[in-house]
Amino acid sequence: MNTDPEKILDEIIQLTEAHKTVAPRDIALTLVQKYGDPEKDDWRKILPNIKKVAKEAALANEIHFWRKGKIVSPEGVRGVFRLMRATKESLAELNNPES
Repeated sequence: MNTDPEKILDEIIQLTEAHKTVAPRDIALTLVQKYGDPEKDDWRKILPNIKKVAKEAALANEIHFWRKGKIVSPEGVRGVFRLMRATKESLAELNNPES
């Protein structure tokens, strides 16, 4: 299955509305459903590509990584995390964490 970074980023943006998070697994399943063969393609194989594209998008302030209800750095994130589209409010919170 083609895991074009643009398709991955488009899917992340489409699935993450303001104040809504999505699991990387759900993005992978959607990509396989849209562009692959659900009978043959294993969604787990594209998870590393999703994480890479998500990390780049997070560093560009397009999306955020969420873990345990808080925005976390995409650098070295481990375990369960979710993704959310960046909003003006979330960017302000990220830039002024004490406010």
